[in-house]
Amino acid sequence: MRPHSTLRRFLVHPKDKTLKEEMCGCVYKIPCKNCETVYIGETGRKLGTRMNEHKKDAKNSPQVFTRSGRRESEATEHSSAVTNHIARHNHVIDWKGVKVIDRENNTALRKLRESVAIAKERRVMNRDDGGYQLSPIYRPLFTAGNHSGSKPAL
Repeated sequence: MRPHSTLRRFLVHPKDKTLKEEMCGCVYKIPCKNCETVYIGETGRKLGTRMNEHKKDAKNSPQVFTRSGRRESEATEHSSAVTNHIARHNHVIDWKGVKVIDRENNTALRKLRESVAIAKERRVMNRDDGGYQLSPIYRPLFTAGNHSGSKPAL
């Protein structure tokens, strides 16, 4: 017989978990509430700071509800791909559903991980392929699990 509650059990995890908003050096994913599209980005700063920048930019974007306004919005290039998605499709971003995909403090490796995450994802709202140009040789590796026929962002 052993006691269930021991001092060791309480003291094994002396560190508190880092809050998602406080994480630095990460690759993150922002989902859309209205469709399966996601935005994948990377930051060396706190994730909360970067999310606040995305939110501020999205809040300043015009809300389009008319056909003519939508045409104007499609012709306008906004400062962020998230804002483009909101304005062009009149969708809502799931700010609470933001996930940290990976963590990396080295900038070059973080940009590589971002590019790989974009290539693996089926539907992205990103304008580019990430901070690192992947060779087309790797395309079969990223599309192997993707049977829907949609192209990865390479």
